[in-house]
Amino acid sequence: MAIDPSFVRWTTNVTKKRQYVVLPDGCRDIVISAEGAMLTDWDMRPRRITLMPGDRMVGYRLRPGLVFDTALLAELKTPADAEALIAVADDLEIATAIDLLAGDDTPLPDVARRFGVSLRGLQRHFRAHGQPRPVFWRMLGRARRSAIALGTDAPLVDVAGMHGYADQAHMTRALRHWFGATPAQVRADADLRAEIDQPALGTWTGEQISMR
Repeated sequence: MAIDPSFVRWTTNVTKKRQYVVLPDGCRDIVISAEGAMLTDWDMRPRRITLMPGDRMVGYRLRPGLVFDTALLAELKTPADAEALIAVADDLEIATAIDLLAGDDTPLPDVARRFGVSLRGLQRHFRAHGQPRPVFWRMLGRARRSAIALGTDAPLVDVAGMHGYADQAHMTRALRHWFGATPAQVRADADLRAEIDQPALGTWTGEQISMR
């Protein structure tokens, strides 16, 4: 993987048939293959894909909140084309709002006030930029934070409380929804936690975006 402030570049060269589970991470990917370029959608639940021998892809996992003209995807032929498109894509306010929503449990109206708008105004702003609703980022960010925290030996009920869940059962339902596993299963599966901890919503390792 190559990590940039705006994207994570990945490659796949499949030699044998295999299935892969794509976990919700708050990112969309530009994928370039022999068939052309496509933009993945945001995942709301775990998604299974099958890769076949000979499949070759170059992908760009986009930083949450990155905005660009999707009509230009039809013109992409090479990785260099994709990187040129990403280089001119941006929306600092959306990305900053997403960071706030995913990073803690500040009430949604308080996040909106940080931007000088009402909650409905914030929702309209997200919709105008083709982004999921603020509550999506809040719920997924909370689930990702709690799943990563399960790598410690803290009691499950404490992890739930630290990350904004009403109780342990609430956290269990959320992790089953987003990752297809209970908190105990997440805790026991280091590979699953590592997959969740990849650069994505709340764990992006590129340059931090500041509010303007």
